[in-house]
Amino acid sequence: MRIDSFQYLNQCRTKQLQTGAAAGKAKGTAKRNCDTVSFSSAAQAKPEITDAQLMEMRAERVERIKQQVKAGSYSVSGRAVVEKMCQASTNIGHRVNENG
Repeated sequence: MRIDSFQYLNQCRTKQLQTGAAAGKAKGTAKRNCDTVSFSSAAQAKPEITDAQLMEMRAERVERIKQQVKAGSYSVSGRAVVEKMCQASTNIGHRVNENG
């Protein structure tokens, strides 16, 4: 599932809290259902990559591909192209359904 906006999440959370508060008033106590997330120590130890680092890595990749194209050694798997096309068409379908 793709979530495009934190606003939607905030609306859902606000609605949950309001519903829980209303139910709590009726019963005399408010009950909050919250999801929890925990990360392993290995995941917490991984360094974060900054936007500048991402842009630098992308620029290096683009330059490497440009050199391969210029040398005539760049090749793309036909299967990879088809998979990306199918993925893109599926994503378009989901966007139409979400907006429709």
